[in-house]
Amino acid sequence: MSGKLVSIILPVYNVKDYLDRCMDSILSQDYNNFECIMVDDGSTDGSSELCNLYAEKDARCKVIHQKNGGLSVARNKAMEKASGELVVFVDSDDHWMPEFLSRMIYLMETNNADVVKCDYWRGEVLNETADPTIKVIDGKQFTKEILCDHIGSQLWQYVFKRELWRGVTSPQGRYAQDMMILHTVTDRADRVCITSEKLYFYFIDRSDSTSNAPKKKIKGAFDRAMAFKSRYDFAVENGYQSEQNELLQKTMDYFNNGVTLKPYRDHNYDADIDALSNFLKRNKSQWLKMGILGQKNRLLGLFLAYMPSLYCLMKGNKI
Repeated sequence: MSGKLVSIILPVYNVKDYLDRCMDSILSQDYNNFECIMVDDGSTDGSSELCNLYAEKDARCKVIHQKNGGLSVARNKAMEKASGELVVFVDSDDHWMPEFLSRMIYLMETNNADVVKCDYWRGEVLNETADPTIKVIDGKQFTKEILCDHIGSQLWQYVFKRELWRGVTSPQGRYAQDMMILHTVTDRADRVCITSEKLYFYFIDRSDSTSNAPKKKIKGAFDRAMAFKSRYDFAVENGYQSEQNELLQKTMDYFNNGVTLKPYRDHNYDADIDALSNFLKRNKSQWLKMGILGQKNRLLGLFLAYMPSLYCLMKGNKI
């Protein structure tokens, strides 16, 4: 099968035990017009050598080696090199059904869509019995659902027209990086096709996936607060009026979670706290309005806006 060239964006970092599974699923796709851009992000476990072997084995595979810079840096580097009309992201410890590309591209073309989203399996369990559903919605309506987190923002569930990504880059050092950019991309789409078909295998069984779990929870809370803050600003700038109250509430909720979880003397999140406090100050008239938040949350908002350090001392983890 030939058709539009697809650029597959594949960051790689210390996934030697999983990379064969991922790459084999890519190379066995029944849609073969693709380039797979592997970005070795400073791997030290033999993943670098595996990337080289796949590049030697198949001309469609390209490898870039760089110093460790994180997932966003790797994705951004791959996007700079991408030449396909379509773009798709995959995590190197996950893999695809053999028909992932062909099915997603078929749905894109037959529905005149700019973006296609599929469902996914958790692990290898294959127990789907219901007939798949397919719907096509307006890009603005889809973006409303994305903004309020009613639809997942994991980039690996999607196939995109690459033109939608013009000028969009992944923010560095964030767990919630997909949340910070996907709405910008989908806002540019005219039509989005959504299928309930599970075409992607998502794995969370890596032995290091829960390392530093408490720190990850704290960072995750602050990153999500910053993501909803950026979504609120986007909503204001782009006319998503009805979503703004919910985005304010979610920003405050995750800000509260982060401050409550973090040790009082941990200053790693000071920049985020300052940004979020200033955000709440700027928008105080909005969240203080009757009916938006209850009395308890209005008091919480005042603490977070003007006295986050004191609030952390009162409520937070003081270890």
